[in-house]
Amino acid sequence: MKRAIAILIIGAIAAVAASAANAYDRNPIPVRGLNSDGWGATTTQAEQGLYARYHGIRDVTCRGLILNGNTYTSAAVHGTTRYWDKLGCFGHLNRGTEFSLVFDQKSGYRWTIFWLYPPA
Repeated sequence: MKRAIAILIIGAIAAVAASAANAYDRNPIPVRGLNSDGWGATTTQAEQGLYARYHGIRDVTCRGLILNGNTYTSAAVHGTTRYWDKLGCFGHLNRGTEFSLVFDQKSGYRWTIFWLYPPA
């Protein structure tokens, strides 16, 4: 009896873990005109990188981008972590100005932004 309960619990945990890999904590945004370059970042890595580089940011939230309708090339899951090829980030500067940008990881230690709005 105890063994059957243990098997059921392990099965339930495996089912939850498998479904979590396909779930999003923040809904991604579909975009056209961008192509995958094979490097990715998590939403947390993108947000922390922006805070570290640009000290005038009051708040920022990043969401994954679905590139040209292709989820497969837009993100990769390793374990329980999703790495997005490109992320859309939105926030406010300390002086209150809203901004949005595309965060693009270029290598293990390098990233860039583009489509910055409003333009600097």
